[in-house]
Amino acid sequence: MSNPTDVPGQLGPLINDPAAAEVYADNLAGVSVTHGNLTVTLATIRVDHAKVPNATHRQVTGRIVLPLPVAAELHSLLGQLLGELEAKGMITRQPPVPPRSLQ
Repeated sequence: MSNPTDVPGQLGPLINDPAAAEVYADNLAGVSVTHGNLTVTLATIRVDHAKVPNATHRQVTGRIVLPLPVAAELHSLLGQLLGELEAKGMITRQPPVPPRSLQ
């Protein structure tokens, strides 16, 4: 077992891919759980300039699919980061958003 990926609990080295796609989203379209995976659907508000007056709509711009254990790790890391940003005064808590249904 000389390969680190063969050792339970150890990951191999992280290799950066400069060509990896980046997705911008200013909106969360929804989340769902299927077959042990969490799917997060991301959206961006777009403007249709061909219409008068201009019409806006949300357009799906990406999806992130994570196995549930990885989604739990992301939840923990985001909670830690947001707590640190709040402590530094970089963000403030807003009133809770009405819950959306999970699909």
